[in-house]
Amino acid sequence: MSNRKFSKEFRQEAVKQVTQRGYSVAEVSERLGVSEQSLYKWLKASKPVEAGQKQTIEQENLELKAELRRVQEERDILKVEIDILITKQKRHLISEVPFLLNNQFYFTTQVSPA
Repeated sequence: MSNRKFSKEFRQEAVKQVTQRGYSVAEVSERLGVSEQSLYKWLKASKPVEAGQKQTIEQENLELKAELRRVQEERDILKVEIDILITKQKRHLISEVPFLLNNQFYFTTQVSPA
């Protein structure tokens, strides 16, 4: 029994020969040198998700979309809060400019005793 590894493309093509082209599993496995058991595993893995699993996936998808909307709303709120804080900080700095200028003028014009 060999443990050969087959590429994803090879497995997909083997499955297509059975599912789309109508060849039997025995024909395809013999022609490609793959065991029938491997080909049946590949067929099973390629089948669409069952109804129960599909419903679970759809539910999870809806939950993730709702969480994404919530996180986006939180992000938007934080952006607005940051803008408000920056604006307040700019106003505070602007109101301090005359005071700073006056003090600097005072310190630069004062003559130090020699």
